[in-house]
Amino acid sequence: DADIVDVGTATDSELAGKDLTGKIALVNRNTSFHRSAQLRNVTAKGAVAMLYLSVAPMNLRQVGSVRFDWEAADMIPAVTIGADDGKLVRDAIAANKTVRAQLNVQITTQPGTGANVIGMIKGERDEMIVCGAHYDSWFSGSSDNGSGVAELLAVAGRRLQHGKPKYTLVFVGYDGEETGLYGGYDYLRKHVVVGGDNVLAVINFESPSANDPDIAGLVHSNQPKLDEALQKAHLRQIYGVYAGLEIVAKLFGGIIPTDIHLV
Repeated sequence: DADIVDVGTATDSELAGKDLTGKIALVNRNTSFHRSAQLRNVTAKGAVAMLYLSVAPMNLRQVGSVRFDWEAADMIPAVTIGADDGKLVRDAIAANKTVRAQLNVQITTQPGTGANVIGMIKGERDEMIVCGAHYDSWFSGSSDNGSGVAELLAVAGRRLQHGKPKYTLVFVGYDGEETGLYGGYDYLRKHVVVGGDNVLAVINFESPSANDPDIAGLVHSNQPKLDEALQKAHLRQIYGVYAGLEIVAKLFGGIIPTDIHLV
């Protein structure tokens, strides 16, 4: 039960000098700055809750895990509200009115079971190239990430038509990405940390059917041979964004919110 304070997208610069102790932070969704980073930032400033303002049309709410770590619940509650309802709140705050909210969030958790789906094309050598896409999604998930799975299957099917590859090719459908990147971490632990698989490269397909091709991106780790191979395939010309992987963590507030941890 507290006053609401509009903090924009809750980036470090927007929160500079602000004290949210005992307040509820109204946070606007940002398509690049991740919601878990927003929650972390307002919590550090003393907020007792976060109202996450959707930008979807017709008062639709956007959902997704806001936890930064793997705990079942974070230190403060976060509730999503629709854009139309949020505008009423935001306009009242902008008019210097006191806006107060009462939140009663009851949390229950129960263990869940997930499974990665793994296929392999044995190569002439044991070194592996891992291609992956998470198959879990929020709601229908046609872009995030049904299209990634479709691309993964298409690449695997096409490669089967070209005989034995030089390197062993592994195709992974990750589970649990939306709830905390569990599938990616599970694969990393079982096959690299414990299993000792010799993974040369990882290719991750994430939302390849996004509706704006001008912002479709290919990001890669700082490996000269990888960059050379990608450019040789003319991928730098195809993608509107071609950059180092470090830009993802910088944009999203210090995290990489997809299954690309093997790099």
